[in-house]
Amino acid sequence: MGVQLRAWFAPAEAAIKALITRRDEISSAAARNDLAGTGAACQSADAAVASLRQYLPSPDWELSTALQAAIDSYHVGMGYCIKGAQTQDGNDIEQAATYLRQGNANLLAAVNILASELDPEFGDTRVLFA
Repeated sequence: MGVQLRAWFAPAEAAIKALITRRDEISSAAARNDLAGTGAACQSADAAVASLRQYLPSPDWELSTALQAAIDSYHVGMGYCIKGAQTQDGNDIEQAATYLRQGNANLLAAVNILASELDPEFGDTRVLFA
């Protein structure tokens, strides 16, 4: 499994890291109470989600399940986020936050699977979820 997973991870790594970066941009904009910036970050993140989707399935069933759950939660959350930012609807923003938290938890599970299978090649996953 290790060789297959390494071969899968080589091209998928950039998509995973891009999603993590976009997620951090959403958090940063939201922390500044920048509704327009949050909406823009969610649009960028939705594109990162679509990019990651192309790498499924992975050779590891558990990893594929965690990534698919993250993708599904993020995709729904991004929709609420974009709509909420455009309409300034607090209920949509709250729904977005709920789905994005679920996506974060699932992405963390996926990163932990990768780290356990690929470490030390994957690096320090604590940096990704600091």
